[in-house]
Amino acid sequence: MKGNNAKTMKIMKKRGLLSAAALSIALLLSACGNAAQGTQAQTQETAQAQQTAQAGTEAQKEADTTAAQTTAGASESTATPEKDAEDTTQAAEPAQTDAQPAGSGDKLVVYFSRMGNTDFPADVDAVTSASLVMDGDTLRGNAELLAKWIGEAANAPVYEILTVDKYPVSYDETIDLALQEQRDGKRPALANHIESFEALKTVYLVVPNWWGDLPMPLYTFFDEYDFTGKTVCLFATHGGSGFSGMADTVAGLEPGAEVISAEKAYHSEDDLSEAEQTFKDWVAAH
Repeated sequence: MKGNNAKTMKIMKKRGLLSAAALSIALLLSACGNAAQGTQAQTQETAQAQQTAQAGTEAQKEADTTAAQTTAGASESTATPEKDAEDTTQAAEPAQTDAQPAGSGDKLVVYFSRMGNTDFPADVDAVTSASLVMDGDTLRGNAELLAKWIGEAANAPVYEILTVDKYPVSYDETIDLALQEQRDGKRPALANHIESFEALKTVYLVVPNWWGDLPMPLYTFFDEYDFTGKTVCLFATHGGSGFSGMADTVAGLEPGAEVISAEKAYHSEDDLSEAEQTFKDWVAAH
């Protein structure tokens, strides 16, 4: 019996040891499982944190990009009117401004002539072309030649009125067009403009008599400038009509100016050659 009890105790002891070992193993496995779960949870939390940080970075990049685009758009919007204004200024300025040559400062000789307002061929014949004359080796318009003499006598710069649209080479076509412009009351656009006009006191105006009146570009000229307080000395080239009341016309266009009928010259070459001293004497006396 005693032997059996000892054997039984021994078996039970072994079973106890096995149970304890099993319990230890179970506890160890449980601890490892918990550790693994903790590690997995920590890994998941880290991954989530990384995703959150990446999302935040991407959101920040998107916000920065949007802000940069907004700033660029605002800058472009601000710059556009300046460019448009610059383009408009450039589109709104086709005419050039001619600086006045050196002179006395308060006097200017102004003239209108076919020569500068017609694209004549290089071989144009001054003898057969009305209103043109040879000045030495230089071909000039009649009014241009008179203006040159007046400028020399007055020590004043000379300025030619130029139109945007040129007149025909043919004299007959030119006077026909001039008559049509007169009937239509046309104001031909001018291609140049006087600089520092306000400083002038005396203007020597040399014009051809077209159909008993001023050439229509002169009406545009007087529309543009205010001659109040200035003196206009009128000179004319003509084919037999003289001034034809052009001085009264100028006075009506510029009521604030003093208008003087100065000298006139018939447009033939012989009469023009004899007129030089007459014109210069008149300027010297006034």
